Amino acid sequence: MHWLTGLDKPWLLVIDNADDPTIDYSRFFPPSERRHILVTSRNSDCKIHATIGYYEFGNMEEEDAITLLLKAADQDGIDDQKVREVARLIAGTLGYLALALIQAGASIRHGIFTLEGYLDVFASYKTQIMK
Repeated sequence: MHWLTGLDKPWLLVIDNADDPTIDYSRFFPPSERRHILVTSRNSDCKIHATIGYYEFGNMEEEDAITLLLKAADQDGIDDQKVREVARLIAGTLGYLALALIQAGASIRHGIFTLEGYLDVFASYKTQIMK
């Protein structure tokens, strides 16, 4: 990443998912007058790296999360209570996080999973990952 220091134009470095509190992420910040660095993290302690401030995003509201999932999944019956109840379980499991909801919706839209079967598949993968 230090090749960025030689650039003549402003540049942006994005460090996504900087969640590990044991890592000093500032060691990845190349010195430069032209640098702009964006760090995303669920770990609020990462705000120590902020030079011009930070913003903490909260979770989405439950109903907004359900609607986002169903729109991303391109599901019929977005106002159907039974459909929304299935989506409510998925949204809650994913922590009402927009990116996770969009990814889940895309996998449902592309036929990789069904709305009804998503949590079963998610649970089996989560179990495998945690081993």
